[in-house]
Formats: sequence, structure tokens, C-alpha cells
Amino acid sequence: MISITTDQGSNIKKAASELPFKSSVCYAHLLQNCIKEAFSGSKKRKIPQNDSIVRIIEKSREICRKIRKSPKYQLMLQEHLNMLGIKYKKIKLDIVTRWDSTYMMIERLLQLKDGVGSVLSKLFTEKNRISEQKKKES
Repeated sequence: MISITTDQGSNIKKAASELPFKSSVCYAHLLQNCIKEAFSGSKKRKIPQNDSIVRIIEKSREICRKIRKSPKYQLMLQEHLNMLGIKYKKIKLDIVTRWDSTYMMIERLLQLKDGVGSVLSKLFTEKNRISEQKKKES
């Protein structure tokens, strides 16, 4: 038996239907679309958006972007993790086309939460100090 596995894209489904093979849906892709709709909502299917989950994911993404973008923050994270005896692992950022990347991003953030928390605390303190200096100067 020969089969072709496809996503739900209409162009792919049409192309697969013209082949002499049976076709089946990629269940990982289908699962990802279900999860995405459950978190983000769907007007078409009248599913409300789960705001609390969306906020957590967006905040996690923001933290990951900030750390990944800055060599200074990455070094800071590495040093904090070393002090805590936690092995350094690179922060992951989710990718729309990778069906499990949001889960992997949050999982990595939780693995490194003590170090990430220390870095965020330091950054917050630094930001407040700079803000206070600017107020005094004006």
C-alpha cells in the first residue's frame, strides 16, 4: 500500500487527489491546528480566545526574544545558572511552522526559570536605576 500524508492546505489536497495514491491527513499538523485554535480562538468555529493562555505565551515569547537577542543577557543567564548549579541550555523561541515549538519554548523557559528570574530581576533593577537617574538629571 502506498499513501501520501498531507497537511490541510487546499493546494496540497488537490495535488494529492490527482496522484494514484491514497492520501491521509498529518495528525501532528491537525493536532497543532486544534491547539492553535484552542488558544487563539476561531471566529469561523465560534471558539472564544483563551486570553490568559495567550498572555502567558506572548509574555514567554517576549522574554525569550529579549534574552536571545542580547549576548549580554545570554552571558548573564549563563553566569546565574552556573552559580545555581544548573546546566546552561540555549533559550528556545517558537516558530509558527513548527508544531511543537511553543511547547518546547515554554518547557525550556521552565527548565531555566531560576536563572531567567534572576536575569529579569537584575534587568528590572537596572531599568529602574536608569529611570531614576534621568529624573534627577531633569
